[in-house]
Amino acid sequence: MVRPPRVSLDKHFIDLLRGATGGLLARVIAAIAVFLFGVYIARLLGAADSGLFYLALALVTVLAVVCRVGLDGSVVRFVAAHLARDEAPAAGTIYRRSVALISILALATSILLYAGADTVSSALFDKPELSDVLRGLLWLLFPLALLMIHGQFLQAEKRVADAVLVQTGLLPLLSVAAFALLPVQWSLSNVVMTYVCAAVVTLVISVAWYLRSSGLAALPGVRYDFGPLVASARSLAVSDLINKVVQPWAPVIFLGLWGTATHIGLFAAANRLAALTVFATLPVNRMLAPKMSALWAEGDRATFFRLSRQAALLMAGVSLPVTLALILLPELLLGLFGKEFVVARSLLWVLAAGQLFNALTGPVRSMLIMTGHEKDHRMSSIAGGIVILLLSIVLIPQMQAMGAAIASAAGMVINNLYAAWLVWRRLGVVPLWR
Repeated sequence: MVRPPRVSLDKHFIDLLRGATGGLLARVIAAIAVFLFGVYIARLLGAADSGLFYLALALVTVLAVVCRVGLDGSVVRFVAAHLARDEAPAAGTIYRRSVALISILALATSILLYAGADTVSSALFDKPELSDVLRGLLWLLFPLALLMIHGQFLQAEKRVADAVLVQTGLLPLLSVAAFALLPVQWSLSNVVMTYVCAAVVTLVISVAWYLRSSGLAALPGVRYDFGPLVASARSLAVSDLINKVVQPWAPVIFLGLWGTATHIGLFAAANRLAALTVFATLPVNRMLAPKMSALWAEGDRATFFRLSRQAALLMAGVSLPVTLALILLPELLLGLFGKEFVVARSLLWVLAAGQLFNALTGPVRSMLIMTGHEKDHRMSSIAGGIVILLLSIVLIPQMQAMGAAIASAAGMVINNLYAAWLVWRRLGVVPLWR
């Protein structure tokens, strides 16, 4: 069994720190923007209308993940490996084909589901008032899907700060600016319209930014065997559905089925605060993934294992202080959303505990993907997803928002715990422990 060498500040860890530090600044900006966006939504709309907004956003986000057909992790792995081997034309071919496929799927899905918004709202959720919100946010699907995949290509090129801003920063930042500066009497309908317009502007800025600074799109096409990439994406599609749909959004959707819009609004506010626990670990993971892919492709196992342990220690160090603040100051922080949100204190504690466990397991899911163990990554995701779905079905009808919080946290724990065990079984290490 391979044991990771003693932690030392080698070249790769220094590169990780530099990339993560730049990414951390972008992540801080993005986290502030996301947090302020949540505060504005809560204060402008109240718990009930903000619940309708987040329920519609959950459904659209689910569709955006489906339209990316598992390509998120695969393009990072394959593009990073091609660039490490000076095979830029192959990476450019992957970029063009991926963007074209996702664009077609997103447009087709938007058109097909636009007419069905009334049926989904009334027959499925028994909330007729949801239909206009859902129909408005369906215009978000195309820009959202393309924003996310461009962020993955930026990550593959180790442009961590750019990836963070594209995927999580610019859209809430532009939305918050509009909320603060436009002389409008805000309602649910014009909040939806503003958010969609901000997404379109964000997409235009992001694509222009990427094309201007990256040479991949301009490279001539080459004959490329997409078989391994498609196989990887097929394996990761299930993982993406669970990690990017079931984990963050299933509790919201089940609350839409069995709870009220107010319950959704309370859960969403607590969940956004709890997410601050891991906000600083995202740039570490983004910088780490392409480095892992390159090191594994080069056969440098010793550096790979050492870097994973160093990253795990760094992630734990930045998550613990945030968790402590959430535990000690829940009323103060939730009060920023409005007085009616203070009652979500216990939800915040449960969700923050799940996020902290996520951080303490280290980059185990990235390790599985970047070493070609996508099937193991899928199995850990399925385990966590099953827990979330089962607990949501059992707990939410009786416990409402607290049931959603318990289901979300438990699913996160099982997902990461199983992934850590699989990393130990396949690679012989667990990042945070020797």
